[in-house]
Amino acid sequence: MGDWLRGELGFQGIIIADDFTMAAAGQDGRSLEETVVRSISAGADMVLVWPQHIRRVHREILLALEDGRLTRDRLTDAAERVIYEKISLRLFPQELFH
Repeated sequence: MGDWLRGELGFQGIIIADDFTMAAAGQDGRSLEETVVRSISAGADMVLVWPQHIRRVHREILLALEDGRLTRDRLTDAAERVIYEKISLRLFPQELFH
């Protein structure tokens, strides 16, 4: 996903994967957590899940870092893109930068 959007199409923005709690997201037999990890690995910078799933998804992301399904570089790249966008949209308090 990320290679195609960024490499072939030249997209430079944030790739957002939306609402993995929908029924269609788990139809391939994968858990919500595994679907999120695979999406981040494939290039998603931000994944939207319902609040009640955040702790489970967070735990799975940490496990994926430990077992190699995700790399620190991939997560850093995603975080940098999201933070850069928030800064450019002035979504962070300006006192953080003084």
